[in-house]
Amino acid sequence: MEKIKWNVEYIRVSSEDQDERATYETQAYFNRKIAKERNVIIDKTYYDSMSGLVRNRPQLLKMLRDLQKIEKIYIYDQSRLTRSTEDLAYLIRVIQDANIELIGTSSPIKIGTLEEKMGTKMMGVWYEYEALKTGQRVRDTYESKKAEARKKGIKLVWGRPILITDKQFDDLVIERKIVNKTELAKMLGKKGVSPGTLYNYMKNRFGKALSRKEMILYGTE
Repeated sequence: MEKIKWNVEYIRVSSEDQDERATYETQAYFNRKIAKERNVIIDKTYYDSMSGLVRNRPQLLKMLRDLQKIEKIYIYDQSRLTRSTEDLAYLIRVIQDANIELIGTSSPIKIGTLEEKMGTKMMGVWYEYEALKTGQRVRDTYESKKAEARKKGIKLVWGRPILITDKQFDDLVIERKIVNKTELAKMLGKKGVSPGTLYNYMKNRFGKALSRKEMILYGTE
């Protein structure tokens, strides 16, 4: 008896993405929608949360090792598979050689004729450019924020500006008795402070991120 092969999906999210295709939910919705239209269910999900320019993604590598068990791969679009034109050519060749159908669930991935391969490659060039451009924009923004912080005399920890003052922290923890870090980060977020910044602030001031119990003790000192 021939072993039944899997219908799988590959989902990738990353900060390089600037629209709704970045979300896990959007990709999963369309993958399952198209699979349902084909009267099949998704047997397995491979999910990575990192840039498409990274070649050695753990779940992508796992999927490649599982190719002999797979019949069809559902992906939202080819940028989910990779944003590198070099890697795109390699991955498509490997998938084709394994006689696996690659199904784009928001936009078709056509690799049959020479013209279709050329179109896919041109899209790959655009996706790679988009990722590189976004990465540069993030680095430029980060550098400008550091320069602005230095100009204003804001302390940098690990190269990042600490935007929380001791007075702000003490007012919330001691005066208002907010000792839940999630709630505290939310309150500080109104001033443009991220949870990561709160963590860095506590590491810099107290040597570690305070637990709820430690924050209660600090607030009652």
